[in-house]
Amino acid sequence: APKGAMIKVGAVYLLAGIVFAAISIFSGLDRSNPKRWGAAAFWGLFAASFLFGDLVGDFANGVLIIAMALIAGLVGLGVGNAATSTENERAESADRLGYSPQSSSFLPVRCWEPCF
Repeated sequence: APKGAMIKVGAVYLLAGIVFAAISIFSGLDRSNPKRWGAAAFWGLFAASFLFGDLVGDFANGVLIIAMALIAGLVGLGVGNAATSTENERAESADRLGYSPQSSSFLPVRCWEPCF
């Protein structure tokens, strides 16, 4: 491979940090979760660790991890009750979009069935 063609670990940390930041935002917006602020803080600290961990140093990263452990242990993250579809609605949607078990998109799965 040509020099510089590989994905650097910094890019992976950036992508993960962005994902964790999005989880933090969505956790804070989840009004069905009574512990949403604890969850948002936990995921926000996790995102900060990935996004800024190399800038703040080892001690600050340790403080972030301890804060995350305290939030998870003392406050908790909770679970929301997100609105979702019924089993029948999902089956109808899969059929409408062509993702039924009889469709060709499931061929690799059907080929592996005899192995299990």
